[in-house]
Amino acid sequence: MRGSLSTHANDRLRAYVQAHGNRSWTPAELKELAQLRDAYLTARRAERASAA
Repeated sequence: MRGSLSTHANDRLRAYVQAHGNRSWTPAELKELAQLRDAYLTARRAERASAA
């Protein structure tokens, strides 16, 4: 499923982590990271539910 919501959400999550590098995570960055992860997981769950 090329171009799916989960693919886009995963791309945003990966880009955020890669751009962060090896610096320490601030509380605000951890919050944003959690939001990106939640968006990815929500998209994956929706895709799995629609495929079932």
